[in-house]
Amino acid sequence: MRGMTRIPPPVTIPDRLIDDVEEHIIRDERRWTGVVRDGGGVSRPLLILEIAGELVAVRNRCPHRDISLLRGRLDADRCILECPSHGWELPVGGADLRGAPVVERDGRLYLTARVWTGPGTGGTGGVRG
Repeated sequence: MRGMTRIPPPVTIPDRLIDDVEEHIIRDERRWTGVVRDGGGVSRPLLILEIAGELVAVRNRCPHRDISLLRGRLDADRCILECPSHGWELPVGGADLRGAPVVERDGRLYLTARVWTGPGTGGTGGVRG
């Protein structure tokens, strides 16, 4: 029809494979580390946490001290990860860590392009095995 504007379809961003996944037990909690590589070959280290039965990936570096967050204390009820170096509380869904849901397909983990803002906003419901 004349005069109608055609709206383009939404852009779909593919999920990205998480490589080099390793499981860790920290304070009786299962956590995973891995890396995501972008198209230019740059690797980004990830820490994968289980919060309310969902897998959530965050950048595995403290934004203030640039150290691994693997051993940080997780308060899953408040969705807060404490830096093991200086004790700052970092919201998993906040701007510093930029949590993103992780999905499992065919035994492999994938980082989604969605933003995780708290329980119920995405994730796998846990990792088998």
